[in-house]
Amino acid sequence: MNRLKALSLGLGMLLAGTSIAHSAEQMDFSNMDCNEIQTRKMLMAGFNYVFRDKAYRAVDAYDQKTLGRGVDKFICVGKYLLSTSQVVEYTYEYQLNSVGEPITSFKNLKVISSEW
Repeated sequence: MNRLKALSLGLGMLLAGTSIAHSAEQMDFSNMDCNEIQTRKMLMAGFNYVFRDKAYRAVDAYDQKTLGRGVDKFICVGKYLLSTSQVVEYTYEYQLNSVGEPITSFKNLKVISSEW
């Protein structure tokens, strides 16, 4: 599967908030790089969707590192510049649970600075 399509599907599931059974087609993230521009754009879109009820949004995603990748697994950690001028570090994870359903999440690690 095309790696951009795989990430789009992974983030699409996150955006849809779905936990439906995984399709027969596996998603291969083996060649994905969290710091590529298209990947960072999709991470920002996913971040903004997840936190859409907050008074802030991500205006930049940078220094993204790939912590894990492979078939049905993709993990990134990196910095997000928020519209409040705060810089925060989050981890994005896509993986399957024990029954084959996708789990996607953003986990806050720390506030880097209150001003960019």
